[in-house]
Amino acid sequence: KMKKGRGASAKRKRTGEGDKGESKPKKSNQIHFEGFGEEQGTDDNVSDSVISINDDDSDNEDFDNDDDMDEDEDEGEDNGFNNDEDDEEDEEEVKETKPKRLKVEKKEVKEEREKKAPKKEDPYAAKDIPKGFTIYPSEIKNKLKRSEVYAQHKKAKDKAKQKRRKQREQERAAAGDQAAPKQVPRTIENTREYDETLVLPDDTEVKEDEENDQYGLLYKSAGSEDKVPKVLITTSPKIRSKDTRAFVKDLTKVIPHSKFILRQAESVKDMVAWAIERDYTDIIIVNEDSKRMNGLMMIHLPEGPSVFFKLSSVTLRRDVPDRAKCEGYYPELVLNNFNTRLGHSVGRIFQGVFPMRPEFRGRRVVTFHNQRDFIFVRHHRYIFETRKKARLQEIGPRFTLKMKFLQKGIFNDQGEYEWVYKKEMDTSRRKFFL
Repeated sequence: KMKKGRGASAKRKRTGEGDKGESKPKKSNQIHFEGFGEEQGTDDNVSDSVISINDDDSDNEDFDNDDDMDEDEDEGEDNGFNNDEDDEEDEEEVKETKPKRLKVEKKEVKEEREKKAPKKEDPYAAKDIPKGFTIYPSEIKNKLKRSEVYAQHKKAKDKAKQKRRKQREQERAAAGDQAAPKQVPRTIENTREYDETLVLPDDTEVKEDEENDQYGLLYKSAGSEDKVPKVLITTSPKIRSKDTRAFVKDLTKVIPHSKFILRQAESVKDMVAWAIERDYTDIIIVNEDSKRMNGLMMIHLPEGPSVFFKLSSVTLRRDVPDRAKCEGYYPELVLNNFNTRLGHSVGRIFQGVFPMRPEFRGRRVVTFHNQRDFIFVRHHRYIFETRKKARLQEIGPRFTLKMKFLQKGIFNDQGEYEWVYKKEMDTSRRKFFL
């Protein structure tokens, strides 16, 4: 109410209304041009035009009234009439201090949490960063400069890693028998999902099954010349690629007692019958599609089994750098990581293609290395540099196999399958079948 009254009195003062009810005439400070609207035909009329500004003492009185209003407002503030404004100012001060307190509290809680939390090791720690680098290579926007800095950074990091490794080796040598055991790295292979079909070394049931399977007689007569495997190698009908022919010829040098016969339009059934009549023990068929090798089938005669692999990453013998000459000695056979029952079956198919009595004088080695169900095939020759030190020299070819199915008996579209690969079987990266 006091504010409203004070505002009304101020309004009366501005309009010039007093207690007497008299009103002062309102005068404006406007510029008037006398004689501007009259006819200006002569120079005398132009000279008579005068610019005048109407200023009276009444205007000064208006300004005086405004000053009186300001004085009244100041008096009202001194008399305590502005309590509402004071309350608003207090509320604003509380609002300003409250978020500050919250920020301080959050900061203290964050610092305590960081102290309690375990510190994570930074892979780009200062000890691995070269001198002069204060930022990560990933923060550099220029691609050429980023790659250059990253190469230097990686080189320094590898150098520091080698230094730490040498230091650990020196500590182990100094400790002797009391040294701590070596740490085994955690890999996908040693953390694979458990498989019920894993074969243990002392599994008598598996040994009995293998003695009575299709390869049992071949293993029993390993020392005799009459039971040496005889392999027929052929291709899909009417091949057009020269690389396929070169690959088949390379296989004939890897596998002893093997022969390449070009296939025209014969079916697999006709090829099997023809090979059985000529006492072949196995057939290898290299498949080609659009002038590219994409598959390899192995059939054991006369009763199977048959297995089909996807063929990839083929490097011909002529493309192997610094290759060695392939001599006619029987090679040694190395089978790695065929640990399940299915893996044992596949390993025996590979083993049945090569003679069971290697000739160590030739120093040839054929390796079938299984890693995550990919079978890497390599052909090497080892060379003794000293009596205790040897090195490998590749002969070629090299290729990779991925098994697609295993079928009982001779290959037939309507035959019985032991195992077939499907995409639904890939439920985990750590699940393997071989």
